[in-house]
Amino acid sequence: MTTLFISYSRKDTDFVRRLYDALASESLESWVDWEGIPPADDWLRKIHAAIEGADAFVFVMSPDSLDSRVCGDEIAHAVKHNKRLIPVVWRDPDTTRERAPEPPEILKRLNWIFLRGGDDFGAGLGKLISAIRTDLEWVAAHTRLLQRAIEWEANRKDESFLLQKNDLSSAEQWLVRGPDKDPKPTALQSDYIVASRAAATRRQRRLTAAALVAAVLVGIGAIVATVQYVTAEIRREEGLSRQLAAQSAASVRVAPELGLLLAVHAHDIAPTFEATSAMVSALEHVRGVSAFIPGRYVPGTLAFSADGSLMAVGRCQAEDADACMQPSVDVWQLPQLKRLASLAVDLDVWRLAFSADGKRLAVALCCKPDDTEARTGHRLIVELPASLPDATLTPLKTLPAQPFDLGSNPNPAERLAHPDEVAAADQAVARVQRAAGATDGWFEAVPAVGGDARRVLAISGIDLYSPARVDLWDVSGPPRRVTSATLKSFFFDGGTALRADGKLAAAYGCGVMASARICDRAELLVVDDTGSAPRTGIVFHDQPDWIRAVAVAPKGAFVFSGGCGKYAYQNCQYGELRLWQAQEGEETPRAYESMQAFGGAVESIATSADGKFMGVISQRGKLVLYELASLQDADTAWLASPLVSGRSPPAQAREPAFACSAGPIEDPVLTQAATHLKSPATLCAALAGTPTKSSGRLSDAYSVAALSESGARLAVGACTSMSDADGSCQRGQVTIWTLGGQAPEQAANVDTQAEPTALALTPDGKMLAVATCSRAAIGECEDGKVELVDLVRSGHPRQTLGEGLLRVSAMNVDSKGAVLAYAGCARLEDTGAVRGCGLGALTLHGLSPVSPMHTVLTPERGTIDHVVFSPDAARLVSAGPEGITLWDPARGERVGPTIAANAAGIEDLRFAADDLFVTSSSEEQIEWHASPARWQRAACRIANRSLTQTEHLRFLGPLETVRNPCAESAGERGSWFWRWLRRIAARK
Repeated sequence: MTTLFISYSRKDTDFVRRLYDALASESLESWVDWEGIPPADDWLRKIHAAIEGADAFVFVMSPDSLDSRVCGDEIAHAVKHNKRLIPVVWRDPDTTRERAPEPPEILKRLNWIFLRGGDDFGAGLGKLISAIRTDLEWVAAHTRLLQRAIEWEANRKDESFLLQKNDLSSAEQWLVRGPDKDPKPTALQSDYIVASRAAATRRQRRLTAAALVAAVLVGIGAIVATVQYVTAEIRREEGLSRQLAAQSAASVRVAPELGLLLAVHAHDIAPTFEATSAMVSALEHVRGVSAFIPGRYVPGTLAFSADGSLMAVGRCQAEDADACMQPSVDVWQLPQLKRLASLAVDLDVWRLAFSADGKRLAVALCCKPDDTEARTGHRLIVELPASLPDATLTPLKTLPAQPFDLGSNPNPAERLAHPDEVAAADQAVARVQRAAGATDGWFEAVPAVGGDARRVLAISGIDLYSPARVDLWDVSGPPRRVTSATLKSFFFDGGTALRADGKLAAAYGCGVMASARICDRAELLVVDDTGSAPRTGIVFHDQPDWIRAVAVAPKGAFVFSGGCGKYAYQNCQYGELRLWQAQEGEETPRAYESMQAFGGAVESIATSADGKFMGVISQRGKLVLYELASLQDADTAWLASPLVSGRSPPAQAREPAFACSAGPIEDPVLTQAATHLKSPATLCAALAGTPTKSSGRLSDAYSVAALSESGARLAVGACTSMSDADGSCQRGQVTIWTLGGQAPEQAANVDTQAEPTALALTPDGKMLAVATCSRAAIGECEDGKVELVDLVRSGHPRQTLGEGLLRVSAMNVDSKGAVLAYAGCARLEDTGAVRGCGLGALTLHGLSPVSPMHTVLTPERGTIDHVVFSPDAARLVSAGPEGITLWDPARGERVGPTIAANAAGIEDLRFAADDLFVTSSSEEQIEWHASPARWQRAACRIANRSLTQTEHLRFLGPLETVRNPCAESAGERGSWFWRWLRRIAARK
């Protein structure tokens, strides 16, 4: 029975008694402090134990409970143990009294259930019960594991309290699903499960050793012992794989490279479902990342060559020190991501810049330790040879150093690398300053001089504490203001970015707190002159350090910003990257979904001139290289998933429509069916003779079509009779044709009691799965049915697989004819005037008597419009407006999260090979990696390192052989004989 803890003020006792009785009538057991606590007992200990044993924490909100210290302590204890919080408002918080207590921040973020005096108690109670019973199985497991973990900790972590056998396997699977669930696993629960696996591994090793001894001592027992050893070792490896998968899920948010590597090692040790799911989840968490660059790097020093083939950055070779010790300049080759050279320098690296031909690198170094006031440094030129095979064999040649004053040289490296361009830029800035009349007061300018375009972004004001005016000037002729805007916040600190063509710019300004550590009250300005008329947008945010760096996209009209995503306890909890675009007629720029950055707050951003890469350096010196190839997908996810293999434009992606005299046929199923006919035009005549509800275009003559895997049979369904009263379909028909000859030959007709909404043929074409519904609109379809029709036997007998369903939108049968997958709707939602599907449902139904599977699954989010099996039937992919979801049909479980895909939606989903599937839209075609081997290669490329010796000992243990599965020469783990034994054991 579900147990609840009710936290309340004793002044609300009458209401709580009423609520208690109402919940009890629904078989919900509530724990309230008027029962079970004798006066002599330790009161606080009893309260905490009751919270820990409850499945949900109900807080009765009123001015008195908000003012209660005891209630506050109860909420804090519930939050500590990740209990599901459900706020119930009995009396509204008092907003008239000064310093009236406010609800805690954790409650403000939740949906409140109102049961006030004037509210409908029955309706509110229904919402409360629905919230309590949502995902009840997960909550119950969370409570049970928490109680056992607390008991284990209270008994000094005695091994006798640890999980074993099936309990341990179930707990590991529960932990892997934790990042997608609520309440999330606590650190104590994770430690408890990991400790349980470690103890089980030790026990298994002891059993293995005993089995080997027995094999030596006993002749006949040698065979038995060998079998036991093999089985025990396989189970041990599977257990270690699951343990590493759980540790990957726990590590990927704070140490993404480690999370990726743990998932790779988990799958390398044993290809368990948990390892596969952990690898997909880890890859999606680092969406858009091309590679993590190992080392500690200096913010503001990243530079790309003009052709995008080289990258230079300042590095601190001593990574553990607070200050930058042993500074150096590293040169990398792109896209191979190979370090070509490293140059040790005597001062901190300040700025870097490549010459236009990429043969020289200008380096600005600053400052001397005893030069805190003058801030002088020196700059030098590094000559880059045409070939840099190894820095130790090819030393870099440097020209004599030149001193500079930082106050008069904001970027001395650019001045040294491009002297003619910088001189022209200085003249342009001087012309703008005179034209603006800004000879007095405060003035800063960023020039862009390239080709025929000459632009200057100027920022001026009375002083650093006044509002700043931002102007974009065109200086190709007499100086002319293109557009203007005002940053109202203090411009005490800030930054700017201006594209080389001068048509896209960004600027931000902020005030700095007294500690001079935090950027506060910040504004971001986006200036876009890429269209027919200039556009600007300003956004303000008072979150500390929400912006610390800006950059502009080399192509398109996008602006990047980076900073801190969450600031607490005087520290940035995690960094955040944002994408912006100015909107015509709007004062604020469009904000796309933010993405988590790595290594703390973002300190600097740089993009390559070819638009392929973006480099981000965080406050902790982590350098992350991102791919910008998918920037056109900003509506869906502006950084591409690592599972993407390739893209092609629609001209190459989409096959031409199959045309009939009555009109074109865009359906990919019919287009593919036509290729199996000697005379494709004969398909038009067959479709025209189909009974139909429509007398208009040929594309309206059918509802849905399906083709068998071999292409030998085609099924087309349509509504043949509609009601004049309400427009519902009264009768339908599915026509089956045999293909392969000169023209399609009609093989069978199957009558239905409603309109067919989805069809699927078994590979041999002998069985037809058909879904029907009398209403076409998904919000109106509640009588959906799925039937399996035998096309071989006389009378076409049928079997009902499901009924009373919401509209079934897609279905598919695997290549073995063993499993049918069909997509429907798990939950309807009212979205304004339209009632539509809020969450899709995927049903797996076994078609073989030996495997009577029936499993109903749901994606992480969104609905399902397409379903397809891989050719080997090992994988299943579904697709909808929210993206794609991978499934393991054998286990009946989801593999990782739902992944954003085509920005324009998905019109077609198909497998091109066992390890590659394709999603197509009107704008592009995307190819996706679909095998763990491909996912492993992507994870290794992004992690860009191997486990350290310390990490190997910590996570794999001292007895596990050191192996790097990411090495090119790694090959498959173990001998062919061992892999064969594993496959045999897996089948059993």
